[in-house]
Amino acid sequence: MALPGLSDRIPALRIMMMISSLAVSGGAEMLVRNLAAEYARRGHRCHIVYISDAAGLNASADYERGFKVAMDAAGVGYTELGHACRRNPLLGGWRLRRAVRRFRPDIIHMHLGYGLLFQAVGLIRSPTIYTNHNTIFRFSPKLFPIFDRFVDQYVAICRACEVLLAKHVTKPITLIYNGVPADFSNAEIRQRPSEDINILSVGDLTPQKDYPTLIDAAARLVTLFRAQARRITFSIAGSGSERHALEALLRDRGLEGDVHLLGTRRDVAALMAKADLLVLASRYEGLPITLIEAAMSALPAVATDVGGSGEVVEDGQTGLLVPVGSSKAIAEAVVALLSDAKHYAACSAAAKARSRQFTLDSCAAAHLALYKAVVTGR
Repeated sequence: MALPGLSDRIPALRIMMMISSLAVSGGAEMLVRNLAAEYARRGHRCHIVYISDAAGLNASADYERGFKVAMDAAGVGYTELGHACRRNPLLGGWRLRRAVRRFRPDIIHMHLGYGLLFQAVGLIRSPTIYTNHNTIFRFSPKLFPIFDRFVDQYVAICRACEVLLAKHVTKPITLIYNGVPADFSNAEIRQRPSEDINILSVGDLTPQKDYPTLIDAAARLVTLFRAQARRITFSIAGSGSERHALEALLRDRGLEGDVHLLGTRRDVAALMAKADLLVLASRYEGLPITLIEAAMSALPAVATDVGGSGEVVEDGQTGLLVPVGSSKAIAEAVVALLSDAKHYAACSAAAKARSRQFTLDSCAAAHLALYKAVVTGR
């Protein structure tokens, strides 16, 4: 059902979005999942195109099923192009062109470089938006002159992404912050950390997230807390290619009982409600959705100062920022936040207030306004 008065401003659109997979819990995929459901709720037709199924990526089939169930319930369609398209752009372009002809979108919103490559190969001329979700490109920037022929507008999810895009593209760039559903917004302000500390990290088990540095920080903190006759545990929610290596590292460090690899989880809001602190040790980022979820959960955070992390975590106000690759800095920041109850409570309150800038409602409204401008401009 459309929101009252919205249909007068933005007529119903047919929106196609493309992501890597329904089995991946990355920021782009989560944003698309949330936006698609919100667009449908507002009366728009939405269809998701993706490349690989869970088997193709050796990813979680359960998470993929959950994604499909959520989209079915929202009335959002989806089409798989097939994992083979990653090695064969001609096949990808042909299958994407076929999907476009079936759905007949008013606008296509690409959330990965493969999508633009397939669009170029398939000579698909539909109005197109491309969102850059990170401060690195997973394709050669030399392709942008080709992509510029098909893209009407680029979206940057943080100022660092905006600066990066501006170096390579000639079409307009719009800054639209990621948004998170209200599921995380019911948390009360935290007055003090627990006696036994629970540290949470959320993100795929990939080199980008730099979990070895986090585990090294965990070793420092476990030793420190044991000396104080206190317990600190770490929970990491996510799956990915680094799991076996991280399990081996935990065994080598004797931390199996202190650091828990939870796998892909669909109850992140509940995990955050039980946590005392969120820690993000990433080497690079765009605008991490997990930091927004933590802020909505009134959960102070320690995060590496990369990408748009500082646009969510205001250093010293809602949490602490640390340099990349420093387990010592992470451990010291965790201790600093946990040892000062007054500062901890102030960070919790400020994080909650800061999160109001990153709602799904405002994110969806900004995207729909951009879609309308592009479609009518065509």
